Parts: sequence; structure tokens; C-alpha cells
Amino acid sequence: MKLCTRCGFALAMVIATGADAQNTGHRSSGAIVAAGFAQIVRDREEASWQDLASALRLPELSRAPATWNGPFSSGDDPRFTAIYAPPSSSLGIGKVMVEWRFEAPLGPNGKTTISRMLTVSLLTDSCPTPEEMAAATGSNERHLTFPGPDAGPPQSTHWFDLKDFAGKSASISYTTKPDCELTAFDKENW
Repeated sequence: MKLCTRCGFALAMVIATGADAQNTGHRSSGAIVAAGFAQIVRDREEASWQDLASALRLPELSRAPATWNGPFSSGDDPRFTAIYAPPSSSLGIGKVMVEWRFEAPLGPNGKTTISRMLTVSLLTDSCPTPEEMAAATGSNERHLTFPGPDAGPPQSTHWFDLKDFAGKSASISYTTKPDCELTAFDKENW
């Protein structure tokens, strides 16, 4: 997966329209979103907002672009976000968010890195099941549970592994509580 920008100069984004995202048959909205999201990570290095609109069945995204925020800065690490909240989505998509964070080099020989994250938030009744995520990614669910903050309830994270367009390992994080979200993340030297 690769989500890129040049700090306000241009936007390019990973996305794929893939046959899975178009040929839905009788699948649930969760299965359709899971397949489209996995294709985003798996197939292309860069693509446009129009490609994203097609893969996630959000045609209005092409006409009503995302809201840009930033740069936010924490020390030397500026961050930009683009958020799109569709007025309605046949697949129950509540929000699409892309975030870019530039990180200053660590140490004298360090390199500047860019972290990129794509998140799709879904309405609860549109959330893919673990089985639908496994089918879309071709992998088994992995999970980790750890103590909650301030002696609160335990927190869990779930993810599915797959190979990206370049054959490198990639993951899709999957949460259902408190909200349903699918997140893909990567980092590279800039």
C-alpha cells in the first residue's frame, strides 16, 4: 500500500477497483467493503480519488472532495489528513480518512520517513465479519489483547495479513468496538 502526497502540491492514493469490488452478487455490504479494501492494499501503488470512489461505491467523492486538515505539527513531524464523510452510502460507509505524517530523522544518520494510513469507518450493521475479512485477505485473523488504560477493560486489536502489489507483507487492522474500522498503514523513507 502506498498513500502519497507532496504536502499540498499533489495527491496520489493507493486504490484498486478490482473485479471483486464491482461483481457483488449476493454478498453483504461488509463483504463488499472488505474485498474492496483488501484490493486497495493488494493491487496498486497509486490511484486517484475517482478510483477510490469506484472501489468503495462512493460516486459523490469525485464531485465533493474530502476536507483537508493540516498541517498539524508536533515538533518536527507535520501531519496532514483528508476526511470524507459521505451523505449516504449503500455500503454503510460513515467516513474515509487518509493521513500522512512526516517524521524527522532519528540520529545523525537517520532518514526522514513518511507514514501513511487509510481508514474506512463503517456503520455497525455494515461491519464485515471476521470470516468476510479472512475471505477478502486470504489469511486468518490474528489478535492481541492487552490491559486497558487506567485499569479499564482489556483492549483488543485484530488484523489480517496479505501481500501488497510489490509482494511485501501488509496488514489490515480490524476493529469492531467501539466503532467498526478497517485501517491499512505503511511507512517508508522519504
